[in-house]
Amino acid sequence: MFGFLFFAILAGCPHSKVGGPAIIPAAAQRIFKAPYERVWNATLAVLTEDLELPLDEVVTSSGLVSTKWITMNAKPGDFAEANRTAKGFEKAPMLMEYRIVVLVKISPEGTVVRARRYAREFRQNWYSVPTDLVFERQFLELVASRLGVPNP
Repeated sequence: MFGFLFFAILAGCPHSKVGGPAIIPAAAQRIFKAPYERVWNATLAVLTEDLELPLDEVVTSSGLVSTKWITMNAKPGDFAEANRTAKGFEKAPMLMEYRIVVLVKISPEGTVVRARRYAREFRQNWYSVPTDLVFERQFLELVASRLGVPNP
């Protein structure tokens, strides 16, 4: 039982720093008919310029980019609306953190961008918060906009 639990925990997190390809479960994905370098640059621009998020890891060779953990106060259920700023939630009872992990890969169909928001909340201990993929889809729309691609 312990071995399965340990494997499940490892499989659910990106681990580029400990070797091997990063795994991004439950991610939003979009394929762009554009060269890898152009999509990679658009992805970085959305993270750093549009969303102004601090980057933690950027590995161009594997297509992995992740942000640092961003801390904010938020009310339960407000995470999607407060995905980038704590304004208006300064007196909220719950502390939350989130980070974004993006994987950019070349496929036969084009350049694939997979995005995943990891969130956790603190209530005496840190607890993982499942993603609703809202932020991830909005992120992919911003990348599409940077590339001049119409959104579906």
